[in-house]
Amino acid sequence: MVVWVICGFMTLAAALSYGELSAMFPKAGGQYVYLKEAYGPMVSFTFGWTFLPLSRRLRLQLWGSFLQVYSLFVSGTR
Repeated sequence: MVVWVICGFMTLAAALSYGELSAMFPKAGGQYVYLKEAYGPMVSFTFGWTFLPLSRRLRLQLWGSFLQVYSLFVSGTR
């Protein structure tokens, strides 16, 4: 239970940090803009081009896992 409370506070701190950053930099782009302001254009460019393929790949893997579990549930084998 203590771990849940600690993780809740960490999530709250992250959400408040993103809220503060979005108020400081009211531009479209999210993390790209924050990294560009903090570390420069090269870091944000690298982040943008590495995040795009990873996010698509992870999303497809999650959908595949979901559909596998759902198909087992619907077929009654689980």
